[in-house]
Amino acid sequence: MNHPGIISTITISSFPHGSKFQDSTIFLQVHRVVNIPRGIFQSMLSPLGWFVGFLTWFLVLFFIGLFSDLLVVRDHSGGENGSIPDEAFDYLRERPSFIPEDAFLLDTHSHTLASDGRMTPEQNIKWHIANGFNAFVVSDHNTGKNNEPSMILQEKYPSILIIPGYEWTTPRIHMNFIGILDFPYPVPRKASDKDIKQAIDRAQDLGAIIQCDHVSWTVSQDVYQSRNLVHPTRQELIEWGVDGFEINNSMQWYDGRTVHVMDFLEQNGLLEKPVFLSTGTDIHDPRNSFVTGWTELLLTPGERENASIDIVKQALREGRTKVWLDHDYHPSHEAQYREGTGGRVLLKPFRRLGNKIYSSPPRETAAWVTCLILLYFPAMALFHLLFVFF
Repeated sequence: MNHPGIISTITISSFPHGSKFQDSTIFLQVHRVVNIPRGIFQSMLSPLGWFVGFLTWFLVLFFIGLFSDLLVVRDHSGGENGSIPDEAFDYLRERPSFIPEDAFLLDTHSHTLASDGRMTPEQNIKWHIANGFNAFVVSDHNTGKNNEPSMILQEKYPSILIIPGYEWTTPRIHMNFIGILDFPYPVPRKASDKDIKQAIDRAQDLGAIIQCDHVSWTVSQDVYQSRNLVHPTRQELIEWGVDGFEINNSMQWYDGRTVHVMDFLEQNGLLEKPVFLSTGTDIHDPRNSFVTGWTELLLTPGERENASIDIVKQALREGRTKVWLDHDYHPSHEAQYREGTGGRVLLKPFRRLGNKIYSSPPRETAAWVTCLILLYFPAMALFHLLFVFF
């Protein structure tokens, strides 16, 4: 069989009976001669050929990254109406028996489609009602876009108090600014001590309560494991103006270190002001998450009857919280509405690599990009070898 540019010759030789070879001996000699048209091969090795190949390599990497990013973003957002049907929230989960029936329960941390959440503002409200909360904070990453759309629904859902907020998000630290509609200042990619202090001051000037989020989660990220960043200490954050700490986040991130530090500071009279401890569901996708912590606000009967954003902020400022935890597994009601992941799973490595590059310091980012570019040369050489021999 002949192919364009490739000539294969197969010769079968048999030898007569009585020769030094047996009758049954058959020699198979295969001659394979590869004849690539000289023009094609030379063009591949020419400077122009290498440049075209390099440009192709770069564009392939770029479009794979862009496509995977768009696919994940689309899957997260699901459009303006979200990808979870409203009937997914038609249930009521009973509070754990150890929580007092009259406890005023607050969730200090939740997300919507405005950032990387999966629920619309109204679905976020319904989810918190279904899970027994009396109040919750909308805290999308670096945006207050869905605060007003959430607040507009307060009259429709009088059984729960809707509190606007903003999650100030950097690779080094996450902080919730509770009780403000927006934070109209840029957020740095890599926050210095000065940046953090300035953000706290600005948020307090806007009337926010400052909560440091999930320290145990933040310091577990790759950028911390490589020792490129150092989280501010609890004592530093208190001195800079932080009002409280989230000690339980999502389904698993419990921060026992913060509890220990706060107990030590309080017992030794080292706190100049009350500091609250809280839990945040940090809810993104209710199909994959369930509640493991509740923050009880210790309100007076009068405050509870007339609960408002200002009353909640005052209680937090005075440190009037009590944390309830239940880490036993509770399959989420919304799990039955999960969709197939398909392309997301296939492209997940590219997404993770992109997140790694984005969250790295500038020098490390440059190193990653340089490595991806240099990979072109061994890839091109391998391609040439495969083309020649196969």
